[in-house]
Amino acid sequence: RGWYPGYAEGALSHAGWWDYATTRKQTDNFFLRIVEGTEGTGYVDRHDRQSRQRERQETERHRMERDGQKGRRRRRKGSNSMLLPYMYDADTLPNIDTLRPLFDLNDTHYRRAVDNLNRFTVVLDMACLDDGLVALARILDLNATVVDAELEEIATRCHSSRHRAKDEHKKKTPRERIGYDDVYEYLLERNQWDIRLYEYSKNISLVECRGRT
Repeated sequence: RGWYPGYAEGALSHAGWWDYATTRKQTDNFFLRIVEGTEGTGYVDRHDRQSRQRERQETERHRMERDGQKGRRRRRKGSNSMLLPYMYDADTLPNIDTLRPLFDLNDTHYRRAVDNLNRFTVVLDMACLDDGLVALARILDLNATVVDAELEEIATRCHSSRHRAKDEHKKKTPRERIGYDDVYEYLLERNQWDIRLYEYSKNISLVECRGRT
């Protein structure tokens, strides 16, 4: 998330969201690809991203030399865009019609992922992961008191004052957190097989997460 300031607080720009949605492995059926094994395509790798960053930094260096020390100080206090070489800007945002040809998954991949998932000894649902870990600890005959204490400590740290703003942001719906309908609709369609596999996994999860998302 260092590439995307404002991501966790709901302040990421439109261009930043499109860059995140189209260049990160995590936004392309990540769960299904892990389970099924098909490598993702259609996003920019880190080497390309670093190359763009070097080009942006070189451009910025020339501007600094042109404007002199005063201009350099002013830019340091202002935007850090030179460190964020997004693939797009406000005038070059993509749309789902041009990106749809990059979608490379179908029902065959989904069915293969289901078959693989059914071979797992234990499946836990992230929506109630703590409950799942406690249930798993009991199955493994671990000390439930110790497990509960560890989970409580983690929960306390995650809900400290410095996390409150992010927690409030997480309470919003995915569409609200993203803030741009075109990006949301693109992610929804691109990850349809991931969503479908997650819905299936809830049926075989060790713990049923009633009413939790």
